[in-house]
Amino acid sequence: MALPACHTALPHAAAPASRAVRALDTADLYPLIQGQRWEYELLQRQNDAAPVKKAMTIALTRVEAKGDTTEATLERTYGSFAPPPTRVVKTAAGVRLSRLADPVDGPSITILKFPLQAGQTWPGRDFGGGNTETIAPQGAEAVDVPAGHFDAQRVDHHIAYANGATDTLSYWYAPGVGLVKMIERITVWQGDQAMHLASTGSLTLRGSAAGSDYINLEGWGFLAAPGAFPLSPAR
Repeated sequence: MALPACHTALPHAAAPASRAVRALDTADLYPLIQGQRWEYELLQRQNDAAPVKKAMTIALTRVEAKGDTTEATLERTYGSFAPPPTRVVKTAAGVRLSRLADPVDGPSITILKFPLQAGQTWPGRDFGGGNTETIAPQGAEAVDVPAGHFDAQRVDHHIAYANGATDTLSYWYAPGVGLVKMIERITVWQGDQAMHLASTGSLTLRGSAAGSDYINLEGWGFLAAPGAFPLSPAR
């Protein structure tokens, strides 16, 4: 998901703030600024194989305000590979992601709902085939990553497969910064064989396209392009 992804000028390492104050500042968990760019180090594991490191870059190439709505284009690259761009739509009610090539009212995922409150839930992507996703905020958690210490809001994505198996993807968003950490687990079925994909991500730096500060995160980037990851319908 998660991407993961957009923001205002970021202090190089955000100073710790009171958890109560941060918990209330949820509307700025996904700031959108033209030219903002993040660089990520990806640590990916397939089944029991040794983890593999890769690089990912996320950039906001377009940000447009339309009344009470802000729409942006988020582009990712993995080395020379560039997945389809993602459309970001942010309102006072929350943040929604979809593929840029799809209609605005096409398939999408609401990754954040404001005000964000632990205990609330809402449906995620529609995978079909009896596979479901439920998004559930978990509340404030302190996160230490290479970019610094952040009081973040954790949001879990619970995936329930038609065959009874489950996976959880967890994302931590810091006010004024965006996504600072992710832990993603996805199971893909090939016939009777299950392939388990796991990824852990940590923010390093973030900055503008001109490039002063940068962000680095480890992850598959499932959240950044809803529907793009290889989820096969469970039996």
